[in-house]
Amino acid sequence: MKTHVSIGLRTRAGSAVHRVLPPHVVFQHHEKQNGKGYPRGLVGNNRVDISDEPRTIHLYGSIAAVADIYDAFLQTVPIVRRSRRKKSFPCSDPCRGGPHREVLRHFLVITPVYPVGSSVRVTKGKYLHHFGIVSRLNPDSLERPVIRLVFDSVRKRIEPVELNLMDHADIEIVSMIL
Repeated sequence: MKTHVSIGLRTRAGSAVHRVLPPHVVFQHHEKQNGKGYPRGLVGNNRVDISDEPRTIHLYGSIAAVADIYDAFLQTVPIVRRSRRKKSFPCSDPCRGGPHREVLRHFLVITPVYPVGSSVRVTKGKYLHHFGIVSRLNPDSLERPVIRLVFDSVRKRIEPVELNLMDHADIEIVSMIL
């Protein structure tokens, strides 16, 4: 898994267009803010600016990292689904290195954690282990969409139940494959 960064850099280096920044973005998209990422263990500054400090992650590398995490979170094709995939969208926990907090904050303002049509499973609350889809977003809280439950906990089809998660604080969901 970790070798794809070096392979991507070599592939990009062989491109007809020789620029400095694109290969760095490719090479840095798995670096973490706390310096525990790979391949070089660069550190971040959690500021939305282009820093010239040595051994820091370029802002564009941090943006690519957030996009990569989001892509992994939404991945539904089993062949390409990543083995390290989390069950919920990662937070910017600085203790775990997390993605760039400011980039993530800006990203989540405009990008839903659960896009319309994505499959979900209830992990807490009255409908525990029921399955459904996201039917609508709540513009004021993209992480609390309206969901339509269509299968019960044993995957038996049910009469659809529409739940606005803004009205059901006890219900938690995760993105998944039906």
